Amino acid sequence: QTGNVFESFYRLGKDGKVTPGLAKSGQVSQDGKTWTFTLRDAKWSNGDKITAQDFVYSWRRTIDPKTASPYAYLFYDVKNAQAINEGKMS
Repeated sequence: QTGNVFESFYRLGKDGKVTPGLAKSGQVSQDGKTWTFTLRDAKWSNGDKITAQDFVYSWRRTIDPKTASPYAYLFYDVKNAQAINEGKMS
């Protein structure tokens, strides 16, 4: 039930359809390799603005082998994520 604590770019609505979370909109390049998201105005519980850099930090931390995150595999479709998680790249 992490959805009760964490927000992602998109989420599943009550009807099972994808609905916006922190992403106001998103685009995929023609080759399917580049995803671009526009974030809605949102804030952390301390009032700081949520930025794209917050996602970069979070995703990098998740695939860092030192973190040993059981969810790192969710990012394996991102270029080099699996190699980084397995310690083959840094």
